[in-house]
This record gives sequence, C-alpha cells and structure tokens, in this order.
Amino acid sequence: MIVKTNYIRNLAATLIARSSFMTFNQLANDLNANGFTTTYGTPYNGGRGVAKLVEACLP
Repeated sequence: MIVKTNYIRNLAATLIARSSFMTFNQLANDLNANGFTTTYGTPYNGGRGVAKLVEACLP
C-alpha cells in the first residue's frame, strides 16, 4: 500500500505542476497498466475503489 500511495502522491504532484487533472477512470487505467491491483487482487475499474484509494493518500 505504501508504494501505491507514494505513486499516487507523485502523480498528483506532477498533475498539479502541469495544471492538469485525471479522472478516476484514467487513474484506474494508469494503475492497472503499472501493475497495481485492489486489495482483492483485481484490476481497478474507476469506481469506489479508486476514490477510496485517493482518499487514503490525503494527509
């Protein structure tokens, strides 16, 4: 989970620096493409799991 959290925080910092954004669906595709899975070992689909993951990354 720490690796996933750091990945999302770094991604968020990059998006902010570029004045850009990413939808949950886009984030889910990015996480899946980089080999991350849910706690159940399934791919992300851009729904509640991604939202909860982003929420967990907040300080």
